[in-house]
Amino acid sequence: MGNKFSAHGDKQVFAKELSTLHNVVNEILSEKGDMFRNENYNFLSQEVCNNYTLLATSELNNHLKVNLQSLGETMMLVRNNNNTSKVSKGELCSAISNHYIKILYIMTLIKYVYNVENAGDFSIAGIVFRNIRFLENDVMELRFCNSPHKDYRKGLKEIYKIDFDKLVGLRFLVEYVLNPEESKLFLQVLKALFAKKKSSVIQDALCTYMKGMTTDGAKEHEAMAKEYFGEFKSKVVCNAKKVSKKTQKGGSASAKIPSLLVEVAAENPVLSTDYCYDVQKLVISLKGKEGDRIKEHYVKMKDHYVNNIKRMEAILAKMVKKEKKALAPHGYYELVDIDTAQLEKIIQEVKEVVQQLYLQSIMDYQLLLDVCKKSKNILL
Repeated sequence: MGNKFSAHGDKQVFAKELSTLHNVVNEILSEKGDMFRNENYNFLSQEVCNNYTLLATSELNNHLKVNLQSLGETMMLVRNNNNTSKVSKGELCSAISNHYIKILYIMTLIKYVYNVENAGDFSIAGIVFRNIRFLENDVMELRFCNSPHKDYRKGLKEIYKIDFDKLVGLRFLVEYVLNPEESKLFLQVLKALFAKKKSSVIQDALCTYMKGMTTDGAKEHEAMAKEYFGEFKSKVVCNAKKVSKKTQKGGSASAKIPSLLVEVAAENPVLSTDYCYDVQKLVISLKGKEGDRIKEHYVKMKDHYVNNIKRMEAILAKMVKKEKKALAPHGYYELVDIDTAQLEKIIQEVKEVVQQLYLQSIMDYQLLLDVCKKSKNILL
């Protein structure tokens, strides 16, 4: 999705902004993104696990500890063929494997969602920003679809439903990273935005979706909502909303992944020229107070995206460390040791930042389009 919309030739739109994510992810993951480059991390394989002697921390007290003053070291003497552990090697291997699989999935999610291999061109943000072009003499061209997106390959009842399975990273996010309930709530908000539902419908979906977020995640989403709705006070409004008991208790929805068929109403960004049959453009002067207002919206939109990337870089720094020299097996970066509690916290943070990327991108574009359409600076 998005690869058909390149008439104005904008490519590698976020090469600079995504350089750090690109470098880290590509040194940690294999080219296909399905394995780690460092084979020692690939505990997905029983063969790898068999190369190690595994001991639970609780079992170390059963072994002889020797202090070697001459070496300044404390050594552990471990008996060969020790079978006293209450936890089998298979169970330990399984736990380690699950730990590393979670890390692999998070790294792969970042690779896909931000589309680091193509400098973000086919990410949700890249598609949105490639609908905006700056011409000479303080003139901006904003493209939009003046009709609902349509897929004529589907039956008449489904013609207005576009398959977002082609939007890079989305399927991986909702199927492998979010749990079923999280996927359901996130997609409700995303679909309401693209369908341009009433503000009350979008707010209801947002309020339910934001339940259970971390403090930082909630603050970021509240700020996003206030900008989008103007007078929207998310804390006050959300507290007054009736949230289902199932959601309050943290219950999960059906294990079935919600449909990725999405209604895209008129006056949205052109997601693909395969589905938009009425591509329109506004050519607008950026001079004067009206122009300053439009530039302000664009700058804010760009800042939101850059800040999102920086937040993801900060999260990634909790999982990966950089060596001063290329000492790591495949470059400058290698994984750091994190426990289960740390990893779960990181996963939650990644979920919130990635979901906001999708929602913020479409919200910012719709706000910019609205301001431009109401402007007196329209030249064409």
